[in-house]
Amino acid sequence: MKIAIMTDTPTVKSGYAVMARGVGKYLLRMGVEIVYIGFQHVGEPCYIYMEGKYVKIYQPTLERVLGIEKPNILIHIRDPFVYTPKYYPHPYSIIDAARRHKCKAVNWVPVNSTDYPRDVVNSLIRESDYILVFTEWGRNELLMCGVPYNIMDVLHPGVDMEIFRPQPPSRSEFNAREDRKLIGFIGVDQARKATPLILYVVSKVIEDIDCDLFLLAPLEGVFDLKHHIEVSNMKGRVLTPSIYDATWGWSSEKMARWYNTLDLYLTLSTCEGFNLPILEAASCRTPVVASNHPVHVEILGELGVYVKTSKTLPTTYSLDYIATDLDEAASKVAETLRRGRLTDTSKLEKYSLKNTAEKLLKMCDSI
Repeated sequence: MKIAIMTDTPTVKSGYAVMARGVGKYLLRMGVEIVYIGFQHVGEPCYIYMEGKYVKIYQPTLERVLGIEKPNILIHIRDPFVYTPKYYPHPYSIIDAARRHKCKAVNWVPVNSTDYPRDVVNSLIRESDYILVFTEWGRNELLMCGVPYNIMDVLHPGVDMEIFRPQPPSRSEFNAREDRKLIGFIGVDQARKATPLILYVVSKVIEDIDCDLFLLAPLEGVFDLKHHIEVSNMKGRVLTPSIYDATWGWSSEKMARWYNTLDLYLTLSTCEGFNLPILEAASCRTPVVASNHPVHVEILGELGVYVKTSKTLPTTYSLDYIATDLDEAASKVAETLRRGRLTDTSKLEKYSLKNTAEKLLKMCDSI
């Protein structure tokens, strides 16, 4: 069996690339031959930051790679919106090239919101021999949008339990104070991450518990977080990495040390395809407080603490579940901090990358 895994530049340390490399690691251990393909096969460049500027890197076409490597299966890990011109600036296709080279096309996709647009769903069906969905909730959403049951299954992303496990905290590495609790949050530059809400909730928690917030998020972009830090009276309470790079990020090993240093991980995201950080944090026995999104509840179950949310109208795509009571959120964060670290996380073992890779291989054998 030879599997080609195609996603955002597979060398990056964040996003889909983490899953691509992680599952590949365990497939290799099972004797599967692996080849990686960057998604820029239609001529779009990726970028590497060098000497103060972004340098373009063009990648070979998908057609050429499949002709050379001749994989049995092509697994494409991305949001299905990339196939639709209306929603993606440089849409592309994989199915024709895959079929010309007698390679099955499997789309492994997140579903972030309810009521996916019809053209996105039709594109996903057209581009797939088989569809794998990150969550049960996501599969149900696609079923209601018209994806046939017999071409779709659930395959949860996973965590490398060899890396994300309980370890001693590393306060000095992250310049964290010993005399304060530390709350963490990871957020890309997207409105759905609702990063300012994190600041305002923690500012209320500080009235009760002495704590700091560590943000792995850009301070400028969709949100001017420097402004929100000031108006929420969080100056001197927010830690950030010395260099923030949304593309390359930190290694998994450093991320695991960071989760273990946190006393709590907090997310109030309005929509998620999976939200891997809540699983990584919990695997390190760091308690998690999250917005009451169906995906969060599906992943963590009783291990998580959930903040009430208000469901918005279906037309507000990607702003589905919005937390509006910041006092309630702050109260739950404070209660969770007092309880301390998680003790029994054995229920998370089903999310190990080893299990994910084993299930993926069985599915590939049956397609």
